[in-house]
Amino acid sequence: MKWIKNSFRKIKRGFNNSCIFLGYGALGATALSLILECSIFRGQEILILDGQDEPVAPQLPFLGDQGVSSFYPIGKALFRAITDPHIKKVLINVEGYHWGVGEVQQIRYLIKRLQEAGKQVVGYGYGFGMAAGGILPYYTLSACGTKYMNHLGYLAPEGLSVQPLYWRKLLDLLKVRPQFIKKEEYKSGPNSYVFSQMPSEEKESWTTLLAQWKGQLVRDMSKDLGKKVAEVDTFIEGGRYQALEAVEQKFVDNVAVCFDQVVEKESANHEKVFVNNYVSKGSLYRKLARLWHRRALAVVRIEGALGSQSMAEAERYFEVFSNIANNPSIKAVLVYVDSPGGSPKDAETLRYGMELCLKKNIPVVISMGNVAASGAYWISAQASKIWALPGTVTGSIGVYTGKFDVQELLKFFEVGTEKISTTKGKTDGKAESLLEPWSAEQKKDIERQVEFLYEHFLGIVSKNRKLPLSKVRQLAKGRIYTGQEALDHKLIDRLGGFFEALEDLKKEYGHNIPVYDYTPQSIPFFLRFLFSALSHEVQSRLSYFFKNSATELKISQEYKVQ
Repeated sequence: MKWIKNSFRKIKRGFNNSCIFLGYGALGATALSLILECSIFRGQEILILDGQDEPVAPQLPFLGDQGVSSFYPIGKALFRAITDPHIKKVLINVEGYHWGVGEVQQIRYLIKRLQEAGKQVVGYGYGFGMAAGGILPYYTLSACGTKYMNHLGYLAPEGLSVQPLYWRKLLDLLKVRPQFIKKEEYKSGPNSYVFSQMPSEEKESWTTLLAQWKGQLVRDMSKDLGKKVAEVDTFIEGGRYQALEAVEQKFVDNVAVCFDQVVEKESANHEKVFVNNYVSKGSLYRKLARLWHRRALAVVRIEGALGSQSMAEAERYFEVFSNIANNPSIKAVLVYVDSPGGSPKDAETLRYGMELCLKKNIPVVISMGNVAASGAYWISAQASKIWALPGTVTGSIGVYTGKFDVQELLKFFEVGTEKISTTKGKTDGKAESLLEPWSAEQKKDIERQVEFLYEHFLGIVSKNRKLPLSKVRQLAKGRIYTGQEALDHKLIDRLGGFFEALEDLKKEYGHNIPVYDYTPQSIPFFLRFLFSALSHEVQSRLSYFFKNSATELKISQEYKVQ
């Protein structure tokens, strides 16, 4: 027994020496992670993506934990599976994944790449249409090699449509007066408040967009299903099939009682691996490896409206870009943008952060998601190269601002108010006040500011896209474009998604170059609210602890470019 104790002491002493710099926890967890991921511990695996049982989206939305789209972690898992020799098959339950056109097109690309790598991809959905999903979930399913649907389900895509609401008459009844200024006629942001029905310019934009999307879906699905374009077009517009009829018409391959039945049938002799576990494998090792890497690619994700609670503050993103610019190991930055736009202040801050990287000869590549319009295009135009999906919504080069005048509403309810101001004359009072309309002088000043921001926006696009200002002015006016149209107009450089852009960078900098995500972590709303209520001293200390993540609650007018 004595020799056992002595041996144990020697082993322990050696282990302690090795842990001086890394610490017990980090080294032990990393070693265990590496051991468990060794090939000898893994057999043939089947990767399972179930949007119903294993959501990636945050679970506490009432606390402001808006999170991001489930596309990125799902896409990352599929991309890793392409070259993972242990993953032999992928099962996808398309229910629960509420992807937009651009995201579906990226998922479809990854499915095709998996199939090219010799891996089977099996898809399932309860039904499509009639309150059971629609054309986009089926657009995802159609790319799969084997397609299942529930035996009680119904396949009725019901085409593509939009139906905005217009509040002007209700606002008139409430005696609330919307006051908005926009550049220019195709800028649709304030239309829901200013008009009682869809104006002609907005109708033109939506009609063109839906036609573009439908054309892309029809062409892709006709290839997936081996059917003629005309047949798929008829199916999208008015197809109505019960499950067995859909099998008979070869729109799906088989029926199942539920996704679990598909899993049991397709996973024989395979170890089941669920997507959340698969994404997290090796995450600790990758975080520690970031400390000593010499060459790497950086990823930054900008998701949500600029200036909204769902997106971290622009200053935090600027700090990220600034750190990247001063990091000699970073060879290029891939920025994923999925945003409808927002505040010019935030857009300009992010754009300048990207400019810092470019000044240090670090290429910045933009990959657009579902939408990268208005303020998001303001940011994107700065990049070295821009990628977009065929179905991405981009452009919307324009600006608007406005407010709601509730003066008459207060009078109706006999609510009194009295203003005292140090400013006298035509500009008496604040232009953003909801208690009174703009004066003629205030409106003139705001029009000048909107004009200035619009011209600045045009200048950014003209300079960075190397287009004549007259050409940019013609393309602007608030018009939206699909990715395919944007390519035709030279507003982007390449068609493709995030992982195609990543593959392109890896071809240039080496397939084995590590990729690290530098996206700032979002802070839940209740923490932001708590920080705002604290004293300056306590708030500054907590802000430092949370890496300057505390925010202020501000009530102010913002010029919008979304």
